[in-house]
Amino acid sequence: MENYENKELLKEAAKQSLAKLKDLEPGTDEYANTAKAALQLYDMQIKAEAQESDQNLKEDEERRKGQEVINDQEKAAKARRLEWAKFGLSCVTFLGTGAMTIYWSILEAGGVTQLSRAISDGLHEMKRGFTDRK
Repeated sequence: MENYENKELLKEAAKQSLAKLKDLEPGTDEYANTAKAALQLYDMQIKAEAQESDQNLKEDEERRKGQEVINDQEKAAKARRLEWAKFGLSCVTFLGTGAMTIYWSILEAGGVTQLSRAISDGLHEMKRGFTDRK
């Protein structure tokens, strides 16, 4: 609020200086001093506005960078969740495929006891294949 009041006072002082110029006679020292003072007041006003504008730009830039950091963190967290979901889905697919293979093997063999006998026979057949290579 104080800054706003200072800006208003500066504007008012510059206007008053210009108003005084109307009453003074051009070419006099008083006219030159009043014109110089008005010019300085307007120059101060322009510099204050430029400084305020620069400050606002800096604050906006800082806010934008902060929001970018937050957005990047959210994107990274989302990407991590997606990667974990893909990994979990691939694990479930692998385990499901293995379980279905075992289930269908049991069904094709006629049950668990037949499967264990079939596996045993298959192992004996494989051993014979390695040992009978003469």
